[in-house]
Amino acid sequence: MRMEFGKFQIMLILQSVLFAGLTIADAAVENHIEKSFQVTPGGRLMVDSDRGAIEVRTADSDHVDVKIERKVKKDGKWSVEEVLEDFAITFDHSDDGVTIRAKYDKKNRRRWKQERNRLRIKFLITSPHRYNVDLKTLGAGISIADLEGEVRSQTAGGNLRIGRIKGAVWGQTVGGNIKLEGTVGDADVETSGGGITIGSVAGAIEAITTGGSIRIDRAGGVNAKTSGGNITVKEVMRSINAKTFGGSIEAYISRQPDGDCSLETTGGSVTAYLVEDIAVDVDAQTTGGHVSTDVPITVQGKIRGNRLQGAINGGGPLLKLHTFGGSVHLHKK
Repeated sequence: MRMEFGKFQIMLILQSVLFAGLTIADAAVENHIEKSFQVTPGGRLMVDSDRGAIEVRTADSDHVDVKIERKVKKDGKWSVEEVLEDFAITFDHSDDGVTIRAKYDKKNRRRWKQERNRLRIKFLITSPHRYNVDLKTLGAGISIADLEGEVRSQTAGGNLRIGRIKGAVWGQTVGGNIKLEGTVGDADVETSGGGITIGSVAGAIEAITTGGSIRIDRAGGVNAKTSGGNITVKEVMRSINAKTFGGSIEAYISRQPDGDCSLETTGGSVTAYLVEDIAVDVDAQTTGGHVSTDVPITVQGKIRGNRLQGAINGGGPLLKLHTFGGSVHLHKK
C-alpha cells in the first residue's frame, strides 16, 4: 500500500509539473498603456480601433483617464514586439477633446493576418460626466456608462450596452445585441444579429434588427422593424410604425398620435391598447385569424369577420393594424 501511494504521489507531482510547463508556454505577455489628459467638460472622446472592447465610465473630474490593456500570447512566428508594432496606437489631445486611434499596419498585412489572434486589446476609459463620445471598434463590444452628452457607437463584432444618456444616441452593431437604458434625446439603433432592448426615451426611437426581438418601455415616437422576432412597446406618446416578418406586435398608445400609425406583421398577432380619448381612424385586417375590439368604433361600410374599418371618437390619424398570420386585438387601457 505504501508503494502504491508513493507512485500515486509521484504521478501527481509529474502532472503538476507538466501542467505548469504548459501554462508557462501558453502564457501571455502583458504590455499596458496608461494616459491621463486634462480636459474641459463638454468636449469629445473619440476612439477608432481595428479591434478590442471599449468600456467608458464617468466620474466627477476634469480628466480623461485611459488604460489600454494589451496581452500577446508568447507562441508565434513573430516576436511579441513585432505583434505590438503592427498595431499602432496614437493619441491626440486638444481643446476639443481626446482622440485615440488604434490601427494595424497595412504594410505588414500578411504578418498581421497570421498573428492578430495572438493580441488581446481592451480600452478602459474614464471621462467627465458631461462629455460626448464617439466610439468605433471592429472586433468586440462597447459599454458606455451614464453621461450627459451625445453618444455614437459602432462595432462589427459585439454587443452595445449604453446607460442613461442626456443627449442623442446613435448605435450600430453587425453581430450583437443592443441595450439602451434611456435618453432624454432621440435614439437611432440598428443591429443585424441580435435583439434590441430600450428603456425610457423622451424623443423618437428608430430601432431596426434583422435577427431578434425589439422591446421598448417608453418613447415619444417609435419606428421599429425586425425580420425575426416580436415587437413590444409598453408606451408610445405620439405616433408608432412597427413591422415584423417573424413575430407578434403589442403596443400601448397613451396619447393622441401626431400622425398615422401602423402595426404590421406576417407571422403573428397584433394587439393595440388605447387610452379612451384617442381619436383615430381604424383599419384592422387579418388573413389568418379574426379581429376583436372592446373599444367603441363607428363602423364605415360592410362588417367582415377578417376586417374592421371605422372611427374612434370621431376619427383622426390612421391606425393601421394588419397581420397575415394571426389575429388583431384592440383594447381600452
